[in-house]
Amino acid sequence: MVHRGGGAILYILALVVQEHQKILTKLFVFVLAFYALKVFALVIFKYTDSDIFYSVLKVNRFDCMGIGGIGAVLYHQKSKMVKFFTSKVAQWTVLISLMVMLLEEFRFSMLVDHQLVALVTLSLILSNITLKKPLLNLENKFFNFIGKLSYGIYVYHKLIVLLLVPFIQFLPFPKGLKLASLGILSLVLTIVISYLSYQYFEKRFLKLKSKYTTIKSTSEKELTASSL
Repeated sequence: MVHRGGGAILYILALVVQEHQKILTKLFVFVLAFYALKVFALVIFKYTDSDIFYSVLKVNRFDCMGIGGIGAVLYHQKSKMVKFFTSKVAQWTVLISLMVMLLEEFRFSMLVDHQLVALVTLSLILSNITLKKPLLNLENKFFNFIGKLSYGIYVYHKLIVLLLVPFIQFLPFPKGLKLASLGILSLVLTIVISYLSYQYFEKRFLKLKSKYTTIKSTSEKELTASSL
């Protein structure tokens, strides 16, 4: 009976591993296929009058999402690739890449820009969830605060910029000062509106969500603790 029980457990574990491997393979195939479709669309449609197909594919960065999915599976499997993404070399590469991106100079090639950003982000996330002292530690009060507002920042930022542009254009400032004013005002308003949205709108849905979720996010844990 012990041998049978042990054999059954090994069989179940083999099925689980096989299933994870299938998911990993499917994600790899999906990322490569979607990327190949992008390249095809770029070559065929980008420099024609009907480049809408390429524009749609460029906006919908499902290949980048797929890269994140691959990272999640590798982390779940405790793959050796995780050590590669969290090595000191990888972390320094991420830090330098982020500094270059902030300087608006990250223009390697339109074919791989987004994919490189996805890999940089993946390395950053894996480093923060697997290492006690990552080179770039995102676990602090500032980033925790911004993380809570991230949905609002994502939703409201573009709308705020669009509403501010006509107003900024009428200001009697030089062009450089107008751009600076647009950047500062849009940043401040985005943070303020996102904060109000989180406090008086999103919190209600997070509390409702926490009743039905098994694994709670940091925000949900804080909300649960504050309501006790």
